[in-house]
Order: sequence, then structure tokens, then C-alpha cells
Amino acid sequence: TTEIYTLSLHDALPIWMPEFTLRELARRLDVTHAATYHHFKDKNALLAAVAMDGHEALLGRLEESVEGASGSGQAIRSVGETYISFAGENAAHFGVMFAYTLPNEEGPTARIRGIFERLLREVERDGLVSGSPQVLAASAWASYHGVASLLIQGCLTEADDLAMLTERAYQCTVRPMPLAVARMKAGALPTTVVLTDAMGMMPQMKLSTAKRVFVGARISRSGQAIAASGDLEGNAGVVPVDSKKPISIVIDKIHG
Repeated sequence: TTEIYTLSLHDALPIWMPEFTLRELARRLDVTHAATYHHFKDKNALLAAVAMDGHEALLGRLEESVEGASGSGQAIRSVGETYISFAGENAAHFGVMFAYTLPNEEGPTARIRGIFERLLREVERDGLVSGSPQVLAASAWASYHGVASLLIQGCLTEADDLAMLTERAYQCTVRPMPLAVARMKAGALPTTVVLTDAMGMMPQMKLSTAKRVFVGARISRSGQAIAASGDLEGNAGVVPVDSKKPISIVIDKIHG
């Protein structure tokens, strides 16, 4: 069965094709036609098993990412990064997983949604977002899955910044409070700023707990850290927190 799985994933696209049969699979494995039917009644049964195997692997990775995160905000970000990374590393498997798994209340897709809902309840409890955890969870999952699907279908090119797309998917759902904020008058620009944990807006949210962060600058009439329509802004994209390299930001866009 393991050998069949391996070949199925290696040749995922032809196996999806209607003309590809278990007879052809047996030929590639150099076994009798009856041998493949001993394990699976038809091609769909094989692909359903492959899909379930992939879901279990993904669920394990997602739970590991939650356990390794510090705080609810970091956990939902980490889950998204893991989800997209898994898809990129297992493109054929990921495609089979959602094409041959029927949703049900106790199935793997429900368990994936359950992880998102659990985290969004914690995010709401921590005051990082407001709204229905169920709706927010569906939105977060849809955002990450959309990026993952475009990735495995080859729709994203080298010019696309995958880290930024992942971060944007996170921000579109959670819209978190910044981990560190430096406020000043527009007349003080240009300037140099060193961001630290002391600049955090909430005690439980520390810059040092994150691995990568989205860094931006904004000129706002309201003076609020959260962006509003009409604000002038610029960003340096996603950068590693432990990087010692200075970054430059040009404020050249209008938010909205």
C-alpha cells in the first residue's frame, strides 16, 4: 500500500485523469492487476485514502505550529504559514486532499476548521479582533487556502512575495494590533527608529516572540496605529525579527 501511495503522489496528475486506471497503476508497479484491487476497489478509493493520509499529515503539522507559538496572534499566523508551506512542499498531495475528501462533521476538513475556530476564539478573547469566531475562522481558512491553491497551481511566480501574501492573508482576517509602535509628528521625518518590546501596545504581544514581522510606516490624521482610509503609507514587507540589517521605508501610497 505504501508503494502505491508513493507512486500515486509521484504521478498525481495522470492519476487524476479519467483514462488513468488501477490497471495502469499495476503496470507501473509491475504487479498483477488483481494486486491493486486487493487494496482498493477503484481509483477513487485509492485517491480517497491518499487524501486522508495527507490530511492527517497536515493536521499534525498544524497542531505542532500551535504548540510552538507564543500567544494567540502568533499561533494563527503560524498556522497560516504552516498551511501554505505544507501545500508548497506537497503540491500533488494537497491537490488530492481537497478533491477527494467529502466534508462531514467528524472528517478531516472539519478538524482543520476546528483548529481555526479554536484559535480565533482565543484571538477574540485576547482582544485582538472582534466578531464571530466561526465567521472569522472560515475567513482565515479561506484566505490561507486561496494562497495555497494558487501556489500549487503555479499561478504565483517568483515575482510574488509569498511571505507578504501570507502576512496579508493574516491581516485581512485578524487585523491585529501592531507588536511595536513608534509615534511622532510628520515633521520629524525622515528619522531612524529602533523597535523594541517596550513599544508594544498590549503586554501579551511582544515583538521578540515573533519570527517575522510586516514593517510599515504611516502618516495618519487620527494618529491611530490601525490604518484608515486616506492614510499615507509605505512598507518594507516581511522581515525577520532577528535581522540586524537596517531597512528603509518610503511613504508613497494612499491606504484604502
